[in-house]
Amino acid sequence: TEFTALNPRQRVPVLKDDGFVLTESVAILAYLDQKHPKPPLFGDDHMRAAQVWRIAMDGAHYLRDAGAAFLRPILTQTADPTDPALDTAASKMHAEHAKLEALLSEFPCLAGEQLSLADIICFPEVRLLLRGIERMPQLMEKLGVAPMQLAIAHRCLGGKDRGTPGIRTYLPSGAVEIRTAPPVKPSKTIKIARIATGGGPGAG
Repeated sequence: TEFTALNPRQRVPVLKDDGFVLTESVAILAYLDQKHPKPPLFGDDHMRAAQVWRIAMDGAHYLRDAGAAFLRPILTQTADPTDPALDTAASKMHAEHAKLEALLSEFPCLAGEQLSLADIICFPEVRLLLRGIERMPQLMEKLGVAPMQLAIAHRCLGGKDRGTPGIRTYLPSGAVEIRTAPPVKPSKTIKIARIATGGGPGAG
């Protein structure tokens, strides 16, 4: 197929720009950052760049692994509410999300004042919880998935009241507000983030 020709692995995202084809989320973000350097996605000095990469790698490994272990039985609707392993997985996932909460209580974005690679990597991992809520809403509520994690996902992309310290009271009515919140003013980083929203389990 045409898509297989672009990426033999048959995975998204894929970028095609004036005949140049590129796969893998971080590679695409690096390409776009070099082509459109304002605002910088990878940091504007050596210390900020290191911090951006540290948070992004935490998201790509620890956050993603914890989320996948927790969500896999829920997305396949095979989760047993009485299985202690599910509670263990939920606890590990909440611990990773608490780290994001701590960062967002100090800054409007994960690595400081501006959206960066860190937000774009972490956003889809947290946003994936909405799928779990759609599949098994009562179990997700029992395991404490609302509203904190969903607020993290929205705020990572510059949602309303970004300047408010902390987010525990940000979305008191849970996931519904994420679906109905006003769209964020378009920017380069917002458009790039939409490319990366396939970054959960199975995305490149």
